[in-house]
Amino acid sequence: MAEFVRWQYRIVSIGSVYAARNLGITLSYVGQRGWELQTVFDKASHWVEGIEKGFILFKRGEEPVEERDGPWAEVWTAEQVAQRYQATMAE
Repeated sequence: MAEFVRWQYRIVSIGSVYAARNLGITLSYVGQRGWELQTVFDKASHWVEGIEKGFILFKRGEEPVEERDGPWAEVWTAEQVAQRYQATMAE
């Protein structure tokens, strides 16, 4: 089987309440894990249904690997990111 770089994507809904705080936590948490910021969509962007209050798109490439199971794209909420961030800070 041929090897290739597999791109993974994460969309994080930052919401409209505490958007600056959510943005900071999200950038810190996913950046530490090798995710690269692609773009920030403002509140007027209606690209993804249910995420009409602004979201961030991240991408990361894995080393060349054979095809494996697992999500190549996921949608997270700011609350999910904050919970994961707080869990890592408690370690």
